[in-house]
Amino acid sequence: MKRNKEVIKVSDSFDQWLDKNHYKEKSINFKIAENWKEIAGNTIHNHTERIDVRIPKIFLKVNNSSLKEMLYHDSRLLIDKINQYLGQNCVKEIIFT
Repeated sequence: MKRNKEVIKVSDSFDQWLDKNHYKEKSINFKIAENWKEIAGNTIHNHTERIDVRIPKIFLKVNNSSLKEMLYHDSRLLIDKINQYLGQNCVKEIIFT
């Protein structure tokens, strides 16, 4: 029997394990929620009552109607900011509740 000499990086193997066990999505969810102030800024953070991350969507409950309207129109900028922070394009849509 021949031995498989294929070299696999530990990081690649770990990423595959994370994907298989759905931990990658959970770690992205945690990273967004824990760093929301840094990602979105003070004003948005202070008016965010709830953030629910379900990749590829983020559900935001904002307690200021004029801020919610502004964010709705500029949601693409916030999505880009989140994806840039994560270093990958995993957020596609923000839904305001």
